[in-house]
Amino acid sequence: MQNNKKYLLFFKKNLFVLLISLTIFCGCQNDVQENTNPGNANGKTLSVAVNFSNFPATNLIKSNSLRSAHPSAENLSSCVFKATLTCGTETSVESTASTPSDQNYIFSFPNFVNSAEKTYTLDVSVYSGNEKIATGTSSFTVPAFTEKGKSSVTLNSLTTEGLPHGNVSLKLKLEDGLNDRIKYVHYEFINTDSSKNITGLSSRFTQDSTDSKYYATISNNSISAGVYSLNLKFTLESTETNIIYFRKETVNIWSGMTTDYWYLSQGLVSDTLEITNSMLFDTYYVCGTNSEFFTSILGTDETGSDTDGDGSLKKPYATVQPALDKILAANDGATEYTIYVGGTVKPSSVVNGALVYATDIDKKLKLNIVGITEDNSQNILDASLCSRTKNLEFNIKSGSTADVTVTIKNLSLTGATGVLGGAVSGTADFIFDNVHAYNNRGDYGGVIFSDGSGNVTLQNGTVFGNKDVTEAATSGNYSNSSTYNSGAIRLFDGTLTIKKGCYVSGNYSNGSNTNAGGGISVQGTGKVILEKGAFVQYNTVGTYCGGGIYLQTRGSSAEIYGTIQGNKAPNGGGIYANTGTTVTLNGATISNNATFNNGNGGGFYSTDSTVNLTDCNFTSNNSDKNGGGLYITGSSTLNLENCNFSDNSTKNESPYDYYGSALFIGSSTNTDTSLVDATINNCTFSENNAYSYGTIAVYKNGDTINPKTVKIIGNTKITDNTSKYLGNAIFIESANVQLGEENATDYPTINGNNSTNDGSSRYGGAITIYDADATLTMYGGEIKNNTNDPTGGKVGGVFVGGTFNFYGGSITGNTKENNTPNDINLGDITSYSSAKLNIKDAAKAGRIYLPTGKKITIEGDLTQSEVATIEPNSYTEGTQVLESSSTTSNYVSRYCNLFNIVPDGTDRNFWYIKTSGKLVKIVEVNVNGTEITGTETWTPSSEVFVSGRTLKIPTLFVSDHEVTRGEFLDVMGKDPSTAPAYDANGTELTGDAVLNNPVNYVNWYAAIAYCNKLSIKEGLTPCYTVEGVDFSTLEYSGIPTSSNSAWNAASCDFTENGYRLPTEAEWEYLARGGEDFTYAGSATIDEVAWCTSNTNNTGTREVKTKKANGYGLYDMSGNVHEWCWDWYGSISSSTDSAGSASGSGRVRRGGFWFSDDSNCAVSKRFSYDPSIRSYNNGLRVVRNAN
Repeated sequence: MQNNKKYLLFFKKNLFVLLISLTIFCGCQNDVQENTNPGNANGKTLSVAVNFSNFPATNLIKSNSLRSAHPSAENLSSCVFKATLTCGTETSVESTASTPSDQNYIFSFPNFVNSAEKTYTLDVSVYSGNEKIATGTSSFTVPAFTEKGKSSVTLNSLTTEGLPHGNVSLKLKLEDGLNDRIKYVHYEFINTDSSKNITGLSSRFTQDSTDSKYYATISNNSISAGVYSLNLKFTLESTETNIIYFRKETVNIWSGMTTDYWYLSQGLVSDTLEITNSMLFDTYYVCGTNSEFFTSILGTDETGSDTDGDGSLKKPYATVQPALDKILAANDGATEYTIYVGGTVKPSSVVNGALVYATDIDKKLKLNIVGITEDNSQNILDASLCSRTKNLEFNIKSGSTADVTVTIKNLSLTGATGVLGGAVSGTADFIFDNVHAYNNRGDYGGVIFSDGSGNVTLQNGTVFGNKDVTEAATSGNYSNSSTYNSGAIRLFDGTLTIKKGCYVSGNYSNGSNTNAGGGISVQGTGKVILEKGAFVQYNTVGTYCGGGIYLQTRGSSAEIYGTIQGNKAPNGGGIYANTGTTVTLNGATISNNATFNNGNGGGFYSTDSTVNLTDCNFTSNNSDKNGGGLYITGSSTLNLENCNFSDNSTKNESPYDYYGSALFIGSSTNTDTSLVDATINNCTFSENNAYSYGTIAVYKNGDTINPKTVKIIGNTKITDNTSKYLGNAIFIESANVQLGEENATDYPTINGNNSTNDGSSRYGGAITIYDADATLTMYGGEIKNNTNDPTGGKVGGVFVGGTFNFYGGSITGNTKENNTPNDINLGDITSYSSAKLNIKDAAKAGRIYLPTGKKITIEGDLTQSEVATIEPNSYTEGTQVLESSSTTSNYVSRYCNLFNIVPDGTDRNFWYIKTSGKLVKIVEVNVNGTEITGTETWTPSSEVFVSGRTLKIPTLFVSDHEVTRGEFLDVMGKDPSTAPAYDANGTELTGDAVLNNPVNYVNWYAAIAYCNKLSIKEGLTPCYTVEGVDFSTLEYSGIPTSSNSAWNAASCDFTENGYRLPTEAEWEYLARGGEDFTYAGSATIDEVAWCTSNTNNTGTREVKTKKANGYGLYDMSGNVHEWCWDWYGSISSSTDSAGSASGSGRVRRGGFWFSDDSNCAVSKRFSYDPSIRSYNNGLRVVRNAN
């Protein structure tokens, strides 16, 4: 009896495998509870939710045209699901699933510790009692529990293959009146593994005393688990000599269980299958040549007959059309009809240009044309003897809404040369089930021309072409082909579904008009669905577009989950999406596709379309021009999410106009004003190779009138790519690109990309901003370790020819030619006069090359402790290198100390940036050291170099001038000077003009603070330590102005390379200059010193306006007193080289602008309270040269 309320949970692999979706809950607060087991305080519970996506079974069966048999739902309801979780050599853990809720089985693994991301294996077994009835396994990744988020994985299959035996007990019933014609059923179980076959079984129909109906039972008590074809042969006699009726069913056997229910194509469930009178008349048979099946039935190898046959099993037709004519005449709009075909049907002539033809169908029709055996190579419709003939044509009457579905199953279609489709044409829905179509040729569609809104489905291993080819088809070597377009399939307004295990492969289209498509072409509102595990491969179009799939007209679309590989075309080797089309790729693989004849888009070409790509792989595609992986242009929208682009390339030859080895975005013409909206999120680009420009090329995709921005965001990684010329990672011309988003948590990384060209000046190891209309805005991420090492390589990081808005992230460790550090190059070509670099927020760079005339604009607050080191093209004092975008908030004066200047290579000049943003130079004189033995005679006599005192004066770099007010201001943020300032002519100075006079009103504490902060600014190691003071953050206002014990106890590490004050002995040695003059450089004070006799006590004078001494040092006498390290005290032969250990004042030397001549002598000593500021005190800095 039928029972439509019973459902079955079954495993389906070729109708016997269960696909499982696993959701792994870990690290989420709501899904992973803390384990309270005190033995494992860090353990948590990992929950694995298993969803049986094909439940209930009727939902699946409705999609299939034939019945299938399984155990009853009652048998399955008590099954127990168990799982084992393992990771490498770790101890495995087991779990039993709880009662399902909404078909979710939950496996819980307590005491689960996962401190780092790991890959686990889940082994699932299903038990009925103690009998294992199915198994399966899958690997998946579980993130560390410290991370947030969920992971999901699909368990490929649970299978019963290889498990012990099961039983079968299936009932058959005869409709009233059939018992006079049928007495016996002969049956056999046929498996793909022939060793499991069971043949030669039979059962007699007997009358049941309860309902007087006739029943027979299909039974076996020991049959291996698996999926079987059940062949049923009905006879009047006890032998198979005269078969009245034949049919095939599918039977599923489970280990230890009994298969006892029929699941019907209408979605009903019954313990009995009824054989009706109508079944004998809705089924027809066609026998061609060489049919092993019919030879066994008929006892002869003769073919059927269209004149003497009646379409019965014993009197089959020779061709399909007579059977179809009977069906069309008898069609009641409700009955499902089947025509079984065996052998090769190869007529020499046909009517209406098709082996099977039906037109003007105006009534619902469900027709199955089925090969009598599952081996489709034994059931062939061959039209090769008929000129311009299709295999099949079915057309619905114009204006009719009749639902016509034609299922072609277990057949080969070959030899057709149709006017439209080669093998098949029509407006019906076509289902191709285990069909092989080959060596067909059509004008539009080598295999099928699907007109109107007809749908096409390829399932159960169907192949259009040759699935075993490994090279793209050519005009002389192909499977199916078309004269104009669609080497295999031409679709209009319907849906083409290509299911797992099916292939469109090795087909060729001449493409002699603009409607191309080497494999598939879609018009109207047609839609292609390529499922996971399905393939469109090695197809070619000769002269236009879309080697694999061509979406021709507005409204057509594609959903790609499977693989598109090895296809070729002049444009769009794998896919071509035309204006107004929509393409969605999810989990798809696009690989080894290519273009030729200087065409674009090796893997995928899109114009004026919407493209959404998620979890896809673009690998090893090649473009003969631009866009090795993907070329997108026109008014298109592109969304890339979690995709991988690797090993894609452009043509590897001159000239130099090949863009985007992985991805080209924009327009390849100067006149196209339609632009692409593109977002690239969490994608990976690696090991792609562009002959000319960029892994990602964004070209002519924006201007000030119609701006578009290509966003590269999230955890996108562009790594280990190569190009010969510009922008190994990203090339931008007349376009806008954004790296990262403001206030995001994940940012892109551009790492390890390399330029391979030698002997030519090329730019941008990582990114090239090519022209004045190109803009890059960077909010975060890393650009690091990119190279442009060959001769002429200008920059390893970012070449700026347009505008670079650098608002966050870091650009470090990149190198140009000869492995020279270079992270940003601001337009090092004459034509790039408009190059702009704007910096704010968290931007940080290593080295920035600044050509003459170029400036860095600070647009806002800077949050890094150090921003960049600038390498100016010209080391000229007063050169403007920084500017501020705001006059009310002068960012240059606030942040100039965050920029360093690369040394000029002289080993004597130190450069830095003044608060005005201009370069300033400190000249350092290298003074060789010496040893003083205490036996020398000094002129004038010395109170420092006393008899018996031995001293070692180290080799020093010494500033050739006293620290100026401008220098002090730039380092300390303040000019404390109070003394009036004059030039050498005695003219009083004001404003910025005073900045070249020596700083004054500086106490000793401020002097050592300046030394440390200058060291930090220059990247040197500070010499001074003051307990409790962080000099990197110290403000001038934080320096004491009264005696302070911590500052008085300051220590100096004389071995460090940072700036410091000279010791008193060092100062006097430097001041004498290797000469025997009273003053520093002369016996005449007016030659070398500013003092009371030539200043009239008016104030300081500009530095370096008097004669230098013998060591090239200026103003060692006069202008301002210079602080020394030492405490002041009397000196003896035992006094340490750093002076007295304590005292009330620190040493100051040299005299100042108010001093008389004697106080300016090189031998004169002074003492001063270190905490007191005075207008006569300044400083000079030294540092160790070794």
